[in-house]
Amino acid sequence: MKSNSKFVWLLLSVIAQCLSFRAFAQSQDSTIYLFRNVGIAEELVSAIDSADFYRVIPPFTLDGDLVEVNEYYINGRLRSAGKVKPETIKMKYGKGNYEGTYIKFDSIGKRQVIINYSEGVKIGLEYRYYPDGKTYAIINNTDEFDRDMYRIAKVVAFYDRTGNQICTDGEGMGVLYDRDFKPLWKGPIKNGKMEGNWVMAKPLLEGIIVKLIYKDGIFQSGETLEPGNAKPYLFDWPLVKAKPQMDLLEFVQKLKKKIKLSSKSAITSKIIDSMSVSFEVKPDGEIADIETVTPVSEELMNALKLAMGQSTKWEATKVYGIPLRTRVTISLGYKRQIFYGYARSRVVFKTVDNLQEAYYDGIEVENLPAISRRIN
Repeated sequence: MKSNSKFVWLLLSVIAQCLSFRAFAQSQDSTIYLFRNVGIAEELVSAIDSADFYRVIPPFTLDGDLVEVNEYYINGRLRSAGKVKPETIKMKYGKGNYEGTYIKFDSIGKRQVIINYSEGVKIGLEYRYYPDGKTYAIINNTDEFDRDMYRIAKVVAFYDRTGNQICTDGEGMGVLYDRDFKPLWKGPIKNGKMEGNWVMAKPLLEGIIVKLIYKDGIFQSGETLEPGNAKPYLFDWPLVKAKPQMDLLEFVQKLKKKIKLSSKSAITSKIIDSMSVSFEVKPDGEIADIETVTPVSEELMNALKLAMGQSTKWEATKVYGIPLRTRVTISLGYKRQIFYGYARSRVVFKTVDNLQEAYYDGIEVENLPAISRRIN
């Protein structure tokens, strides 16, 4: 803990002096990087009040021994411990390839996972734990690859929250959880792989049954049954956003051409480009309840509604295959989006804003349980 306190003191000292605009800091002994959690990923940040944890890389030489790289929560507790090959460390991002045993802990010191790495790739047995420290799952990361060239991971064992083993030697039942260990999906394990029907642990809404179909450990498709609807909705992704029956940019271009104003109108193309239009896409794709985000003249509003009525239908938002009523807001002005591709080639795209809120029986749908394509 004394070492942890030293790191916290060092971190705060460095940040106070020079981290107002940099994502990492160099002390005399170590380099410190601040990160925040973004879903299951992580992102470099420049301020401690935006960070969830920090990573410490000590001095090293490229031809030296493995480098011990530790992470700490902002409260000073150890978050993870592992060793990294020095030649793989990228100082700009504070990352490198782990080698050997890696251990991760929660913010109160309970271990979450133990993984073995070789050349930065998980290999061999991986142990995962519940928040109370009990074993949750044992996974065998093999050196085999599936048809999509993903490394095959096989379940050795699953345990429920009480400690009962529900999968033994790759045969039995399994449960997948989110980051906060709320159950998402449960289903059978055969030969160490997800197989057959996996059912949503907590229904999206009362009476709705959502199941995922796996074959040889790989997600194939999904089905959703609504009360009173004998025919299931089919899907291959949890959320498909509403979209016009053409490219969105093309839809906006054609919409603007359909906006007809009198020859004496004072409304310019610049005014039209500054507009954002909000409308409802019904489950059958019809457009309704058209309005603008900021007030416009009656002349422009009438012309806009007429143009929208002449436009193509949309395809409704689908949540686990169920078509939903969706509120869509799009901008009519273009934005430039720059993408740097191979060999730093510069590509400029035109794009428009596209904000959406989907509703099921008036309830906004958000934070959908993700689909695991495969166990790893």
